[in-house]
Amino acid sequence: MSYCLVTDLLRPELQKLTAINFIDRGRRVTYADLVDRARSYLSHLRRIGVRKGDYVLTAFESEEDLAVALLCLFSLGAINVPVNPAVTDTELEKIGRLIPLRFTFTSYGFLLSHGRSLSGLSGLDAVLTLNEGSEELSAALFFLHHKLEAAGRKDRIQPPAPTQVVTCHFTYKGFGTPLGVEHTYADYCGAVASCEEIFGFTPGRRLLTLLPCYPVFGLVTNLLFPLAKGCELVIKEKKLGGILKAIEEHRIDHLNVVPVLLEKMLLEASKLSAAPDLSRLCIVAGGSSVTPELHQEFSQTFKLSPNQGYGLTESLPILTNRPGSAKAGTLGTLMRPEVELKICDARGFEVPAGKAGEICLKGSGVISRYIGEGEAREVFFRNGWLRTGDIGFLDEDGHVVFVGRRLNFTKILGNMVDLKEIEETAKELFGVKNARSYVTVERGREKLSLSVFVARDFAFTRKDLSEHLRSRLSAFKVPGLIRIYKSSYDEVL
Repeated sequence: MSYCLVTDLLRPELQKLTAINFIDRGRRVTYADLVDRARSYLSHLRRIGVRKGDYVLTAFESEEDLAVALLCLFSLGAINVPVNPAVTDTELEKIGRLIPLRFTFTSYGFLLSHGRSLSGLSGLDAVLTLNEGSEELSAALFFLHHKLEAAGRKDRIQPPAPTQVVTCHFTYKGFGTPLGVEHTYADYCGAVASCEEIFGFTPGRRLLTLLPCYPVFGLVTNLLFPLAKGCELVIKEKKLGGILKAIEEHRIDHLNVVPVLLEKMLLEASKLSAAPDLSRLCIVAGGSSVTPELHQEFSQTFKLSPNQGYGLTESLPILTNRPGSAKAGTLGTLMRPEVELKICDARGFEVPAGKAGEICLKGSGVISRYIGEGEAREVFFRNGWLRTGDIGFLDEDGHVVFVGRRLNFTKILGNMVDLKEIEETAKELFGVKNARSYVTVERGREKLSLSVFVARDFAFTRKDLSEHLRSRLSAFKVPGLIRIYKSSYDEVL
């Protein structure tokens, strides 16, 4: 492994620079601040028993806290298991059944709101928080709780071995349960190095952060890559308002987005007398496919083309359009020479350019197994290739064009959504005989709907069903449209 992102991040010339700028709070954090906090917490983590190979659940709202936790866990060789802080107890329990979580590293608020599920995790040795609240914990959590202290001793930050597994993310592929995806330190170093070759960040470059950093897209492109290159992360906590104003006022150089943020920028521009000049900006879009129509409207309005990319939890960022040569309607070309891509038919044979088939990947940084894969093994792996479940084709220039998906999952706001999981959760209610979740597309954006078919003695309303789903699923998985049908297929009003 020729590149080491931790060594890059620890360069002496970066330490006085601003690493994170919380513009809504007027607070700046330097690289030295991040490193100093990590060195203090590292000593504490070692004292309470966090060791190489331990699975550590993390849940942070703040990019600063996430960066500090990553430095600590990298140094220990522990495995970071990042989750959305808004994860439900039900979702957390599924993760706890899949992997042996030994520690939880989070905020006091998360500890309080998820006390039931955390208390039920077998094998959990300690819960670590960066702060302490006034609310009392249950007896079980009180016994497990440690408040991380900035100890007098400061341990040295060091990179893990290249082959050390450092993260375990979760994805959903239509089986109703999460699948675990592990990546090594070398995988992340390779991804960061490929981003550097294409986008060439330099110290002081400003990146506006509008995306969460716990998923793979945000973790690599919004946190690890820019910090390793000495960039300033400009954090806008009120994420969906005043984007154009923030770009202008803070002289933003780079922006990573999902398609809905491009739509939001267009909406903001429509309320101005003239669209602002964004010519100095580099925009990379991921999470979901940017439609040709949205790409064209954005390019015409701002005289700037977004660089659509593509990645998976299973592969990290893998495709992108290059700045200055973005091709509308495509996902771009391969970012890393050590990765292979082919388009295959249902039997696994490669198809010619222009013909649609399944996007298949193989090479460095592409997983060869899932945790908890079960029947998914045969569905997603064939002769050393990862079958992504995404359908596309190669155009005449070698760019990959996304067409659709072959399995029962989708993406909402860049998040993986398992339609079977929604259906199974709905069927937990007494009186539901069957359920069908499906996707509709409005202005290029996917939206969730749900139809349930009930027995004669059902006794719940649409509101009851919606509340049941919200109690067990993350908010982005809850369908916006719910219909209830009797056995005769007459809709219940």
